[in-house]
Formats: sequence, C-alpha cells, structure tokens
Amino acid sequence: MEKYRQIKIGIGSEAFEELLKEVNLVEELEKVKNNLKSSSKVHHEKIKFLRSLLDQELKLEWIIMRYLPVIPSGLRPVTKLKEENTIATTQKNNLLQRVILAKKRINEYQKESEGSPSFQNKVKGLLQELSGKDGIMRRHSLGKRVDYSARSVIVPNPNLLLTQIGLPVRMALILYRPFIIQKILKKKIVSTVKEAEKIWLNKGPVVFSLLDKIIQEHPVLANRAPSLHRLSIQGFYPKLTTGNSIELNPLITTPLNADFDGDQIAIHLPLTKKACEEIKERILSSHHLIDPKNGFLIDAPSQDMILGIYYLSKENKQENPIFFDEIAEIASKKEQIQQSEKKIKQIDEHYLQGYYSEEESKQKKIAVWEEYSGARASSENLTQLFAMRGHTTNYLGEIIETPIISSLREGLSPFEFFTSVYGAIKGMTDIALKTAAAGDLTRRLVESSQGLTIIASDCQTSAGKLLKETSELSLVERIYGRYLAQDILDKKTPLLVRNTLLLEKEIEIIQKSKINSAWVRSPATCELADGICQKCYGLDLSKLGETVAIGTAVGIIAAQSLGEPGTQLTMRTFHVGGIAGEEEDITQGLPKVKQVLDNIKPKKEEKAILAKIDGKIISIEEKEIKQVGEETKVYQISEEKIVKVNEGDEVKKGEKITTGKVDLEDYLEIMGRDACQDYIKEEIRNVYSSQGIDINEKHIEIFTRQMLSKVEVIDNGDSDYLIGDIVNYQHLQKVNQSLTASKKKPVAFKNIVLSLKDLASHPDSFLAGISFQNTLKSLVNYSLYQPVDYLRGSKESLIAGQLIPVGTGLVEREKYSKKRLGQNFLFDKNYLHKIVDCCSIDTNSVIIEVGSGYGNLTNLLAETDCQKIIGVEKDSNLFQWLVKNNKSERIIYLKQDALTID
Repeated sequence: MEKYRQIKIGIGSEAFEELLKEVNLVEELEKVKNNLKSSSKVHHEKIKFLRSLLDQELKLEWIIMRYLPVIPSGLRPVTKLKEENTIATTQKNNLLQRVILAKKRINEYQKESEGSPSFQNKVKGLLQELSGKDGIMRRHSLGKRVDYSARSVIVPNPNLLLTQIGLPVRMALILYRPFIIQKILKKKIVSTVKEAEKIWLNKGPVVFSLLDKIIQEHPVLANRAPSLHRLSIQGFYPKLTTGNSIELNPLITTPLNADFDGDQIAIHLPLTKKACEEIKERILSSHHLIDPKNGFLIDAPSQDMILGIYYLSKENKQENPIFFDEIAEIASKKEQIQQSEKKIKQIDEHYLQGYYSEEESKQKKIAVWEEYSGARASSENLTQLFAMRGHTTNYLGEIIETPIISSLREGLSPFEFFTSVYGAIKGMTDIALKTAAAGDLTRRLVESSQGLTIIASDCQTSAGKLLKETSELSLVERIYGRYLAQDILDKKTPLLVRNTLLLEKEIEIIQKSKINSAWVRSPATCELADGICQKCYGLDLSKLGETVAIGTAVGIIAAQSLGEPGTQLTMRTFHVGGIAGEEEDITQGLPKVKQVLDNIKPKKEEKAILAKIDGKIISIEEKEIKQVGEETKVYQISEEKIVKVNEGDEVKKGEKITTGKVDLEDYLEIMGRDACQDYIKEEIRNVYSSQGIDINEKHIEIFTRQMLSKVEVIDNGDSDYLIGDIVNYQHLQKVNQSLTASKKKPVAFKNIVLSLKDLASHPDSFLAGISFQNTLKSLVNYSLYQPVDYLRGSKESLIAGQLIPVGTGLVEREKYSKKRLGQNFLFDKNYLHKIVDCCSIDTNSVIIEVGSGYGNLTNLLAETDCQKIIGVEKDSNLFQWLVKNNKSERIIYLKQDALTID
C-alpha cells in the first residue's frame, strides 16, 4: 500500500482543474513540434491551439468556470404589476435565483452525495440570450429601439414634390412635441415646462404656427419595410395634411418598393442638428434618383402614368370600343397543333424503338410545344391569351408533359383548368416560403461583404478582367464607367492608355474603331487586402459621372444590389403563375443563386463530369475503356447521366461532358482562380438577366472576390504559417514577394472556394463573428486566436456604439484620429504612449493605423500633414514585407508583439 499513498483521488470539475494545472504548455508544444511523423490536420490544429494559448498568456485551467457571469440589470428587467400586486421578471433572473438557491441547498446538504436536485424545465442560459434573432447581439446591439417614430398607411398625392411627404397633423403634433415645447419656452410665452405642455395639449393657433416653422428645419426619414436596399429609407420635408394617412408622390413608390393597396410606411424623426444636416446632404429623396445596382433612373414614370401622358398628348381622343368576340382568331393555330402532334407521335415511336431514354423523350416533347407556343418569347402574356397556355408545372416545380392547348380567350376545359391549378397553388405558396429564403440570402450577402469599403485611390495592379460583347450586352454597356487595365491598340497604335476612365468620349473612340473586347480593372483583381481601390471599382453608379469616393461601403451596396431584386423575384412568382420555363420562376432561379453563392456540393448522381483537358471525343462505349498513354483521358459515366457530346466533337477544358450541376471546387481545380471567378459571375448574372433584371457586373465581381479571398497553405516554406492554415490571398502574395526577395522558400498554397456562410462566420472581427451564427463555437475560437477587435468594420462599430467607418462616419473618425492620436483605437492608453515614446514624436501630430496595409498608409500621406504615420502590424511575415517596401520617411512600421505592456 506504500506506493499508492501519494495518489490523489478527486471527482468533478475540481479534479479536472488540478490535472489541467499540471500541463506544461511550452513542453507540450515542443513535443507536438518534434512529432514529425504526424502531418495531419489535427496535428497542425493542436500546434495552432497551443501557440494561441501561449501568445495570449492564457492558462489551460481557465477552461473551468469558477464564477457565474451576471449580465447588466437593464437586460433582465423586473416590473411590478399594479393590478395583481406581483412582480414580473425574466427567465434570466429566475435562472440566477435558482442557481443561488441550489448553492444554498448544496451548502446545507454538503455531506449528501446526491448534491443539488436536477430541474426538468429548461430555461434560457447566457449563451441562448446572446445568440439568435432575439438574442442580445442582434436584438439589442445591432437593432436599436427608436423613440420618435410613427406609422400609417400611404396614399398617393401627385401634387407633392419629390422631396415632400404628407404628414397628418395629429401625427406631427406628437412627433414634434419636444421641439414645440422648447420653442414655447424660448419665446417666453410661458416660463415652466408644465405650462408649455398645457399649451401643447390645447393645440391653439400658437402651436400650429410654431409647428409650421419647426418642420422646415427638421426633415424626417421614411422607411418602407422590409428595408431591402438603401433606397428603402429616404429623407423628406414634411407637409401637414388633415387626413390620417401619409401622402406620397407616386414616383417615390418604386425605390421604396411600395404600392397603394394598404402598404404602411414608418416615419422617424432625427433629433440632433448633425442628423438633420446629414439627411439634407445625403439621404434626401432628391439624392436617390439613380439605382445603385445598375445606374438607371429609378424615379421614372411607369404603367398608368405613361398611359395617362399618352392619352393627354393624343390628338384624337374618340373612343372606339372593341368587344371580346371581335378579337381575331389565329388562323394557323389548328394546322400548327396538328404538326406538333405529328412530331410528338414520331418522338414516341423513336422512344419505343430505343433511340431515346425516357428523360430525353420527355424533354423533346416539351421542346416541340415550346417551339410552337413561343413560351420562350417576351410576349408571353399575348401568347397565353390568343395562342395557347403551354406547359405548366406541378407542385414540385416539374414540367407537366401534357400542355394546355386552349388559350385564355377560348377558355380552358375542366381538365386543363385542373392542370393549371397546380401552378397557381405553387405561385401562392412560393410567396410565403421563398420570400423568407431570399431574405436570408440577403442577410448572408451583407454579412459576408460588409467590411469591404473603398480605402485607397490606386492599388497599382496591372491585372484585370477581359470583357467581350455578348448576345445580351454590348461591349459599351459592360465597360462604361470602368478603368482600363491594359492599353487599347489599333494596329499597334495606342488609342487609349492604361488607367483611362471610360466615359462617353472614350466609348465613342472604341465604337469607331470597332473593337469588341477590352481589359478593364475589376474589384475581383484588386490587390488591397482589406478593401478595394477607386480605380478597380470605377464610377459610383448612383451618381452621374463621379468616381466612387473613399469610404464608400461598396460591399454592402453589392449585397443590396443582389439581395433586393432576389426578394422581389420571389414575389413576382405570384404574377407569373406556374408557366414552365426556368426563366419564368424564381423558385428555379433563386435556388441557383443560392447553390452558387453557398457553394453547395451537388449529389453524386447530380454532378456533371467536366473535361480536364482540351481535346477530341475518340469514343463513347457502354463497356469499360482502358486508358492508353498520358494524352488520353477516360471518364466513367453512370447510367443516370445523359452524355452531352458525340464522337468526334471538340471539347475544351472545363466544358460539361454530361448533364448535371457543376461542382465549383472541381471547376477551380481544372480551370484555375480567374476562370472560376468568371464562371461564378456568369452563372449569377444569367439568373438575374433571365428575369429581366439589370445588375452591373462589378457588384457580382465583389462576391467572386470574396468567395476566392482565402487560400490553404500546403507547404509553409520559410514562413511562420502552419500547413493547413487558411489565410488571405492578397496577404500571402505580399509575404511570398518578401520571402522571394530575401532568397527564402515561398509558401505553397491551393485555392479554395468559400461559401457566404463561411465568409460571414469567420470575419476578422470577433463581434461580427459571434453575432452571426454558432455563437458558442465562435466565442471559443475568437478568444483563443483573435481576442482583440479593432472596430474596423461597420457591424462591429455599430455593436460597440461607435461611428461606422462609412460616409460622414469616416470623416468624423478621421477628424477624431487627428485630435486624439489613433484612427483605430487601442484599448490600453499605456500601450499608446509606449509607441509614442519609442518613436520620439509629438503626440499631437500622429495617426496610428493598427494592422493596416501598405496602400492604406501611403494614401493617408496625401490626406494629412502630420509628422509621422505609424502602422502597427501583428503578422510577422506581412510586417517584414511592409518594412522592406516602405518608401516614405514619414511612415514607421512597428511589430505589435514587440510592444506588449506588462
């Protein structure tokens, strides 16, 4: 028994804590590093985990919680009910109360082995309170309650100006109450607030005269929910009305996505002078006449307005009524139907003889009827009225093989009516189900791109995208407002040089020279790691002929440009019904967008086989083919798939050999990074353009950039990275440049495709990350690997109650940075002063740009006359590159871990 006397026996978390205390992290890290045999992902994750614990000076035993976190009392209110004389409280207080009672009970019965009794009823814990739509992060930090607001139904008033909104007097009196009382006291009509309130309650002539003056100085914000894009919130000057409804100029309904069938609008009253100035300068409806997604006029007259203008300007207004039975019939309809039926019989015969599979037979029949009915034409409504309704879809979205031959004018038979009901039901259910799906897509679009802003004038890249004329878009439409990436030559003579902005004059030169392609700068190829430069983005589409300004949130604009029409398309299903054709139904279009942007891997049976090399189809056989030599490729194709090629066909690398969905990762591996970006862009653009929606392709290019913004390290070379690390592509390119210049081994990597969910779940900000999804996992990961948030993005700044670095917020932050030393805040003032002391510089003339890129700091040189600009960089590889490429004496780079305060 002597040898067992030193053994300690313990139970529960205390015993586990003792074991964790005995772990030596330094020794453990050395053991893992020396284990060269293992090179698995788990092995590298372990090294990363141990390094993070040591870097952040975290102890392993801190995993055990010794203290119960208690959130502020404002988030767990207690209310006394007057009627019942009882206290109403939240589940959070009940939880804390039960924990305290359980602790008391444990103290009383400490000797008993059972411990505290378990509770059956589940209550919300701290984690549940943080996460979800109704959690603290999204409900209280991202969504702010507004006190001064109102809501009412909208009605048209064409006599209002574009900048005016009709506000009911009853509503205005309550909204502007504080300002009215202030004016009464200022004019010394009465001396106390109570007396002023009495005058306001009586609503005498004095009150109305003051209200008329106040509304001229205080514009309001009108918001039509759902707020799908920035045009959903606009500023207006109020005009008092006697009714109970809010009056609106009919031209404003398009940007607000409103109509006059019972829609409501919320009115918000800004209180501060600065807020009122911002509305007048930036948010007033007269500043939002152009749609940011395509640069088209959005407040243009439409529908009955154009019909009214036509009628007013018509010379002869004599009415000539046309009766329904006078509408001429299509003479050749019977003959064409007979011809189509003959073709159908022929297809059936070929199917029975074994020429076609069942699926091929079905598709060929559908194609015959579509060819006759003109289902693909733009005049679809007239086709249905006078020719035939054509194919409809069932409740699963599949095309019903038998078409509806009757037109709406002729009337449908009972069987045809029953068949068309499928599509009608589908159209109704899609409104409820698919609108939510499109809304979720919009949220993920915003979450994944909200950090992208314009941060510099030029990244100096020579890369770009080759744009050509297509069947749908001319070259002029595609390149307008972009900067050239390469010179445009005419017989070796440069017509236009690189970095020329393509406006009307330049476009005219290109048209005269009959050039059909051009290399232009693109957000997808911009070399800045933390944003995009002005030249890679080009013109601001919402302003006439203006280059995009520094600080513009182009990521959010791109997300809204794709999300807003996506949501509208789901609603448009209601009008289209169940007519077949992929272009006509967003239930086929929206899943396509989600499939591409979410990088959803197709099932094995749905996956298309792609050609891995350029070549010629030698043979297609039902037996197994053996590969001969390296120049031939053999593809095994299952029976379910339909082969798209024939023997002797020429195929190019990346082309589909079979039908099915393209796996983006396979396409990236075969075609490379640039081709994969172009494929994603074309797939998304085709879905929107098939629905008649014009979206400028630079918005889509922002998402192709984001989806391929990360790479995976497969050989770390002479860098500090670990194999398996997922790092920023632009950062790694700079690190490799530095390593190559120092004659060291560069990092080898492979490109990866990230989904919107991946991008939104792993941003650089921990506040943005934990407020999206998987709160617990995100909290643990960020506390280990990224415990400091520098509040660089809009979302994290909003959560922390800071001005967002966009628009006027960016201007204010820059002003503050010059006064208070630091554009991006450091949480420790001692740390700040240590930087100042080590550089021997004046504290009143410094801007500190924490973790910034080289381009951002050089851009600041032109904007400020400060003595020094200091860049603090955490990444050691990037730090070396920045120091080496620094060409200004006014810029100093410091490594963050060298300045740690004890």
